[in-house]
Amino acid sequence: MTLGPSIVLGVGARTMTGFLPAPVNISAPEIVGTPRDGQTVTLDLGLWEGDVTSFEAAIYDESDNVILARQSVTNDSEFLLEDVVGLTLTLRVWALLTGGFTGTADSDPFGPILPIDDSGFVGTTTATSASTAGPVSVSVPVDAEAGDLLFVYSTSAAAGEIGTPAGWTDRLTGSGHAVRTLASWDGTTSSYDFTLPGATAVTIVMVAVRGYSWGAISTISGLTANPVPPTFSVPANDSLVYTCVGATTSTLDYSMPSGWTRRAYQGANRSVAVFERDAFAASGSLAGETVTRTSGAVNSRALQFSLTPAP
Repeated sequence: MTLGPSIVLGVGARTMTGFLPAPVNISAPEIVGTPRDGQTVTLDLGLWEGDVTSFEAAIYDESDNVILARQSVTNDSEFLLEDVVGLTLTLRVWALLTGGFTGTADSDPFGPILPIDDSGFVGTTTATSASTAGPVSVSVPVDAEAGDLLFVYSTSAAAGEIGTPAGWTDRLTGSGHAVRTLASWDGTTSSYDFTLPGATAVTIVMVAVRGYSWGAISTISGLTANPVPPTFSVPANDSLVYTCVGATTSTLDYSMPSGWTRRAYQGANRSVAVFERDAFAASGSLAGETVTRTSGAVNSRALQFSLTPAP
């Protein structure tokens, strides 16, 4: 038997065929999140007019291949993007109504899906001693991989600077403070020895960074209770900027303004903190945010530098 066309009498009313009218989509579904493999996204089922009993959803790629089979869902259900690099996805939602017709709606295309982004900060290790004539051995962070850039920030009580191992480059030096870099870790050397100018208390922090190379550098700021890193230009989009601060004493702690992440801190022997800021929208100038000394009573030095995405 063939049914004739329905006449909609109003929301919630039955049609001439005896079925309730299908729910009407008034705001499209959406895949919410970052289009990158390995990310978890949220399924926004959209807004619907009419009595909806339940929802079902599926995800398709641009060739209508099924990525997520049709299944029951609730609003804000989550979906892991896995093995979908390069694809553009569409969320299709069915709004079900017991004793009625089913409404359907598609999201706008989502993608293309980018590869997993594992660039940026990897990890840190710290070597510290109350008094030693050196050398000081600093282990490579356990999660580092071959090709990662390594840098160390050191502070010591003795006059002069710590030595630079073969393959490493001096970047910033000052009285008792220094930054050295290794442009590409070989993947096998587990630690590096840094010689000292004499018997001294020392702290050395090593940081591993993936997918970046050395960018702009600044000078070491003066000794102040709350040092202000020098203003300098950020060389490229999505550059990482590091601020290192320390003092030739222990028990000092530090904080930075909103937008900075503390990646390392050592409070024994020589105080050291390393802060990172990323996700710059465009090249520009940092205004030299103040490093605030939150504990301790000895002046500190701060220095600032940047890493730029590797080609």
